[in-house]
Amino acid sequence: MPLDTFQKQLDLLVDDLTGEGTSKPQVVLLTTWSAGERCQAFDEAVKTVGEEHDFPVVDLSEVWGDSSNVGRKGVQTYNGVSDNLYPNDQGMKVIAGKIFEEVEGPLKERGLKTTES
Repeated sequence: MPLDTFQKQLDLLVDDLTGEGTSKPQVVLLTTWSAGERCQAFDEAVKTVGEEHDFPVVDLSEVWGDSSNVGRKGVQTYNGVSDNLYPNDQGMKVIAGKIFEEVEGPLKERGLKTTES
């Protein structure tokens, strides 16, 4: 998908989620799970949309940059042989923790309990 199309579509999605008549959900955007110039451009587009709408953005670059968070290539799993392209269980836990950090405050402000409360 061309970068400008991606950014426009993400912006439209966010507008639809938060438009008039909606319950104003807590939106957290995540950057891509990949390295390289092309992905960095998409990450910047995500950050731009986040800034425009005042939504937090979880930057996953430090997560995928840590090899302990990425599945090892060639390991037999229940779903076939793994590659080193996707987060492993530890990586998923780190991602979930980063998302929770972004939503914990707003949830508490709304009077909702979190598992840490």
